[in-house]
Amino acid sequence: MTLDSLLNLKHWEYGVLGISHPCNSPLAPYFSLVQKNIPVDGDIVEFGVWKGASIATTALILEKMFSTKTVFGYDTFQGFPKPSEQDDFKNFFALYEQGLISEQHMNDIALNKRHLLSKNFLVTPETISSSLNFSATNESLVRKKISYLNLESRVQILATDVKDLKEDDLPNSISLALIDLDLYSGYRDVLPEVWKRLEPGGYIWLDEYFSLKFPGPRIAVNEFCERQQIKPILLCNWLNFERWVLRKY
Repeated sequence: MTLDSLLNLKHWEYGVLGISHPCNSPLAPYFSLVQKNIPVDGDIVEFGVWKGASIATTALILEKMFSTKTVFGYDTFQGFPKPSEQDDFKNFFALYEQGLISEQHMNDIALNKRHLLSKNFLVTPETISSSLNFSATNESLVRKKISYLNLESRVQILATDVKDLKEDDLPNSISLALIDLDLYSGYRDVLPEVWKRLEPGGYIWLDEYFSLKFPGPRIAVNEFCERQQIKPILLCNWLNFERWVLRKY
């Protein structure tokens, strides 16, 4: 059964409800992992909730598949965080010179930059995000969406900065994680905590490992992988955009 038929919503309902389409959105391969990893022990965590589109779809999939998993969502709901020097756009050139991103990736970065400049965008971390400065959301908005969809028992929202996470803020066992934090520091802080709780067979979705806007996450992931002696996995090339994960075996 496809995820589209599983959720049994008309195509227009996704837009009205403000949730991600499980088959026709940039996160479609991630939602396939949600379905695939139902048998793996552990809950699901999402870092970077924004308006709750993906966390709602994830919870709906779990509901329709009669899973007992909970989805934990973490976000400050306080706008764009402070970037570090690793998030400076110039780091893309350093990564390319070190052979850490491909020529095609670099060409896409340059093309995206030209497109943004043509629209008078500033190429800085605070202004380059397609979600702008994240001010168009708040915790109440997300909770209202979850309540309307009758998903309160499936979703736990915690309004916090990931650097302030306490030991008991995270589930003890994780089967799947989505990291969508845009910047170096978020990835640096979250990856070790998720990895030590990740069950064998579990995945970490690295939303910005292939990014045309934010170099910091790739730097943080590479540093983490070097310490753990593991490598990121190219899951697929979806909509002409590489999608990368970590997997624990």
